[in-house]
Amino acid sequence: MVAQTEVPQLAPFTRAARLPHPSGLGPAARTLRTAAAIGHVIDPDLLMEVLNLHPVDLFAHLEAGVKALFLDEGAGAFTFHHELVREALAAGLTGPWRTHVHRTVARLMESRQAPDAIRVAQHARLGGDVTQAVSTLMTAARTCFRRRDYAEAGRLLHGGIELEDTADCRLTRPGV
Repeated sequence: MVAQTEVPQLAPFTRAARLPHPSGLGPAARTLRTAAAIGHVIDPDLLMEVLNLHPVDLFAHLEAGVKALFLDEGAGAFTFHHELVREALAAGLTGPWRTHVHRTVARLMESRQAPDAIRVAQHARLGGDVTQAVSTLMTAARTCFRRRDYAEAGRLLHGGIELEDTADCRLTRPGV
């Protein structure tokens, strides 16, 4: 019989020490950190707008991320190699820059055709724009209600009320 051994979880500082450091990537480090704050799958158009980068520069930064093993390229998309890599890179952003990135992403995503309301609300909340987050959650809740996904509609509505308990939120509840 083989003895079962439990593998201990690595402490956060140990995990970070085992990850590659982006300092040698120059301007690509800022691009990768910003992309990490946005999400696991990189949306080049969104990232170009947030950073005001030319496509040639953006793709050079992303390719540098692939060479440094921060990113994977496949199926026509760039993704972070591992969630820990993404989290470590995102942690390298300053608070004000992270807030600006989330607020800008929420605004840009909302202006797109058929935006993902839940992601928009998440970025708006992280960017400190509670009004936009609540408004987007209410819209998403109504959409779920029309699709007869009552549990999700209720969850989204509750999330909006937790962020900002307004009369509009409360009045939406009977319709959802």
